Amino acid sequence: MATLWFQGGATEAKMVPTPPHTHPLKDEFEPRDACNVVAMAVASVMFMLNFGALLLSVNPNNHPAEDHKLGITDDKKNEYNQANQDGPSRAERIANNQLENFPMALFLLWGANLVGGEPYMVMVAFLLYLFFRICYIICYKFQLQPFRTIAFMLGQLTVIFAMVIGILGAAEVYPSK
Repeated sequence: MATLWFQGGATEAKMVPTPPHTHPLKDEFEPRDACNVVAMAVASVMFMLNFGALLLSVNPNNHPAEDHKLGITDDKKNEYNQANQDGPSRAERIANNQLENFPMALFLLWGANLVGGEPYMVMVAFLLYLFFRICYIICYKFQLQPFRTIAFMLGQLTVIFAMVIGILGAAEVYPSK
């Protein structure tokens, strides 16, 4: 079955067979294209991690009265207060840590990509940061010290690695095609 595409202006459009070199779906990604796919996938996973952490750490005391229709009752508020009388829950701490770290990390990771950082190194930085953040979440949830701190620090070092990649890319240190 031949793939077809439109050629010509709006008034003279006709369908012609797609030339093999202009297939609408790429058979092979260029390194920068692959880097963009990885970057977007990692950013999407990080969004879901953040959203999930925020949902798990909802404080019912922060909701207005009309939210009782959503099941946020005085009983839920009392239950929450009892469970958190010694301070924030681990879920809240994870959510707060992500709110503190994700924005700047993503800003620097994406920046390294956009200013011309070497694509394979940028992909590695995105994937490593995601890996270390997932390790951090698991270690925090299950009280695994010193592994939690190690995972956190490795994530921070990954962002510093991305900063260096981005600076070198912006300085056009990497050869262009």
